[in-house]
Amino acid sequence: MGTSYRISVVAGELDREALQEDIQARLDRIDTLMSSWVSTSDINRINSSDRDEPITVDPETAQVLNHSLSIADLTSGAFDISMSPLIELWGFGTRDLEAFPQDDAIRELLTQTGPGTFSVTGQTVTKLHPKVTLNVSAIAKGYAVDKVHELLTEKGFTDHLVEVGGEVFAAGISIHRKPWRVGLEAPDPVSRTPEVHQVVRLSGMAVATSGNYRNFFWHEGKQYTHIIDPRTGYPIPSYVTSVSVIAKDCMSADAMATACMVLGVEASLKLMEEVPDAECMLVEEKDGKQLTHFSSGMGSYL
Repeated sequence: MGTSYRISVVAGELDREALQEDIQARLDRIDTLMSSWVSTSDINRINSSDRDEPITVDPETAQVLNHSLSIADLTSGAFDISMSPLIELWGFGTRDLEAFPQDDAIRELLTQTGPGTFSVTGQTVTKLHPKVTLNVSAIAKGYAVDKVHELLTEKGFTDHLVEVGGEVFAAGISIHRKPWRVGLEAPDPVSRTPEVHQVVRLSGMAVATSGNYRNFFWHEGKQYTHIIDPRTGYPIPSYVTSVSVIAKDCMSADAMATACMVLGVEASLKLMEEVPDAECMLVEEKDGKQLTHFSSGMGSYL
């Protein structure tokens, strides 16, 4: 997944080496199934298939793809795992930007993206457009967190904290016999040393953060961020610098954090009122100042 992970477990006795091996095996399996960098992964088998060619995938891959479609529907298309062509066009993928994208090229690539370009039926995935390519990097880390949480719970470790690439699930209580305290990073495009912007108290909940303050470029005096709006094909405006979403599972939190970056402040706050057990914090850059916005129920976690 190109990132690090950290697991904290509260336990009287623990075979650290055996547990480490089990956790690594669980993460390696997800990476093998869903990585865009593993040639034999389910994702790459789908991407290299022909239109209308049914591809049988692992149940775990099917679960992530189905949930991706659910979040796409929930967010009115603000979350989309078929954005790879546009991400590449804007120079945020595997190659650098060669020339500033033209409107006609963006319109053409928009026909290759969107939930209607592929279907999932059971364990069968079918491309409905010959050029569609999938990338689950905006949801798979959250899913990996959930699967490690599931593993630890199965082994009887009721109190633990799982973090993969900044996405977190907090189960039970910490060694201090209180809810886990999780720091949310302050958006700072200059500093490479993370600073805590806000601390949330979690038990039986996940939190994921998405930001646009580290990966961007300037063109003719305007900033273009790496988060592309699936509805327009253009990078989102830079005024929302980060979003943190709390949810019952990390897969949902991960995907919704990305979607809320696209939706902006007002639409995101409205969305949180409609989604059970979900809250968010948005940081907005306005007139040279950072403004923090909280959904109505976020206060119970602060």
